[in-house]
Amino acid sequence: KSNISESNKARIRASYKKILTFYKSLNGQSSQISLYDITPELLEKWEDWMINEKGHKYGTQIDYATDIRKVLNLAIKSPSCSYNNNSYPFYLKIENEKGYVIKEDNQRPITNYIDDVDLKKFINYKPKTDLEQIAHDLWMFSYDSAGMNATDIFNMKWNQLNLKEEVFLYYRKKTSRQRRQVAKSVSIHQGHLDIIERNKGKGEYVFNFHKKYKSVHNLTDQVGRQLKKIGKNLGIKSTLNFMSARNSSFTNLAK
Repeated sequence: KSNISESNKARIRASYKKILTFYKSLNGQSSQISLYDITPELLEKWEDWMINEKGHKYGTQIDYATDIRKVLNLAIKSPSCSYNNNSYPFYLKIENEKGYVIKEDNQRPITNYIDDVDLKKFINYKPKTDLEQIAHDLWMFSYDSAGMNATDIFNMKWNQLNLKEEVFLYYRKKTSRQRRQVAKSVSIHQGHLDIIERNKGKGEYVFNFHKKYKSVHNLTDQVGRQLKKIGKNLGIKSTLNFMSARNSSFTNLAK
């Protein structure tokens, strides 16, 4: 039993129908597709068919491919299914470097970002409690760091910082097994230093969150509740979370 919502199940069924339609066009209308039939070669041909024959935009094809990958990941995790990593068609660093790579869509519209008016409200907000301060600090650190996610902030180490050159580097944890691994270079400014000082860790980690929280999930759960409260108090229309910090950062960089 999975935790996929009904709306996502419906979307996944639509994705399955798309690749099944293509598979039938190659192998006859009576044919059925199994998980083992989904190979890197089939996915490459399917992508070309979706874009060049059916006229779908890359964003649509990317969503379908992501849903198919989700199904295969669930199958691998299921104890009742024999499907395993040996048949996995998608690219994984080291494990499957010849696998299919889901393309990036640079034309996809950015949603869930904080507009200039609400962003100014949030930046100028003075947290009323220690928990609000942590939430405010983390959102601002992410925003000022090209959308750095919670896991990368949580695990950030001192050896990533070059205070002399006023820069730090990181690789996004979310894409650590994917092909497009590019170090993110972030210029350090006073805002970063102030946030680090308020939450300074001891030992190898920049922040003290490893001492305060059992896991990054405990941290993000608490931060999420505090950001929701701050957003409500300030009348901010968009959702305050790490995704909106990332999207707002990109939106403002593009201006």
